[in-house]
Amino acid sequence: MRIADFIARENPERAVSFLGELRLHCRKLLTFPEAAPLRPELGRGVRLKVFRSYLILYVVHADILEIRRVVHGAQNPCARVA
Repeated sequence: MRIADFIARENPERAVSFLGELRLHCRKLLTFPEAAPLRPELGRGVRLKVFRSYLILYVVHADILEIRRVVHGAQNPCARVA
């Protein structure tokens, strides 16, 4: 995961703890998955939730919650990943 790699350059321990926090936050989305607003400009069915300085883009399906991307808030969430 690029986020963890970036954080690990300065603080490897924080990279590990941050990923744990991010995963926990994503799991909590399962409680009320449709609470975040739809963002059609980001794709069909895409919702956006903020976690700290990051944007979590996800789609709710009948039986799963698909995390599409996690990007820093300073980045353009519409930009393609290389």
